[in-house]
Amino acid sequence: MADKASLGGANDKLPEMQMTPMIDVTFQLLIFFMVGMQIKIPEGILNSYLPKDRGVGMPQDQDNPDITPPEVKIRLEKNKVASTDENVVVDIYFEQYSCKDIQDLEDKLVRLGQELSSIPVVIDGGPEVPFSYVLGTLNACVKARFTQISFKAPPEGI
Repeated sequence: MADKASLGGANDKLPEMQMTPMIDVTFQLLIFFMVGMQIKIPEGILNSYLPKDRGVGMPQDQDNPDITPPEVKIRLEKNKVASTDENVVVDIYFEQYSCKDIQDLEDKLVRLGQELSSIPVVIDGGPEVPFSYVLGTLNACVKARFTQISFKAPPEGI
């Protein structure tokens, strides 16, 4: 009978968990992961205010549907012959002229911008053109002091 009394006596206490060290470790892990986290800005996002009075889906002007204002068109295309998986070659067309690179395009735009910086510029970057070329073209237009810069809508289905 003495064995029963020694197994579950009134003086036995349940062990308590120490919560303070567990909370300390939790906060240390939280701080470690917050400090070690690298915040990356998403590539390809361009903060811009797009016009609401023109573009895809807008009705044509019924008074003069055939009259369009003069505009500068810049077309960027991936050169499928010279491009490889690692190196993408982009052909740049300024109106009917071909440009060697972004710097050549910028030089031509600066010459035109000195006379006609108020006309609109439309940048047509194809779906396979790297974003760096589109952004370089936009920067060239801004350096040439053009103020009305827009992008051509992508083809249907993209």
